[in-house]
Amino acid sequence: MDESKTFNSVEEECCYWKDLARKNHQECLDVKQELDDFTEGSRQLEAELEMSLQQHEKTIRDLKLALNQLQIDNESLRKRMTNTESEYTVLEQKYSLVCEEKDRLKSYTRELEQVNDDLERAHRVVTESVAGFEAMLNQAYEKNALLEIEVDEKEVLQVKLQRLMDETRDLKQELNIRTAPNDSRSFSEKTISDNRQVEIETQTSGAEGINSTPHPMK
Repeated sequence: MDESKTFNSVEEECCYWKDLARKNHQECLDVKQELDDFTEGSRQLEAELEMSLQQHEKTIRDLKLALNQLQIDNESLRKRMTNTESEYTVLEQKYSLVCEEKDRLKSYTRELEQVNDDLERAHRVVTESVAGFEAMLNQAYEKNALLEIEVDEKEVLQVKLQRLMDETRDLKQELNIRTAPNDSRSFSEKTISDNRQVEIETQTSGAEGINSTPHPMK
């Protein structure tokens, strides 16, 4: 308000103050309306912020729960990964052992094949040797059979020769007796007869011994 303002009349001053009062009142109403609008806006904003805060708090809680679950899952996955690494290490060791065993079995198989080849060669050699031995044995049997035949023939010839020699001796004695005196002839004839009896018994015993002699197996 301008205090140095001068008025020409009381009515003019009254009009002035009335206008100023109306103006101030209107400004007051405007300010109050603005305050009401601001208050209402603030209330709405506060409600919105409260709702938003609640939503964010709920979101934070959900995120915390999700984070905790993720941490649990992460720990579980870490343990599983550790177990998987351990299992992988064990499987790798087993694989190495299996590879070593496979190589050992391959080597052992090659050795068995070599031994089998050697055994087959040895079997062929033994078979050939057995065949050779059988052939030699058959030849030996044949030779033995021939020798047995020759021995039998030789023994028969020896018996015949002995008999001829005995007959020759007897004939000589008989001839001597025939040319000798009568007394000595009777004694000589008796001696010849006894000798012939002994020869016959000897020949019979010899033949039985020859027939009973065991021959080598053919």
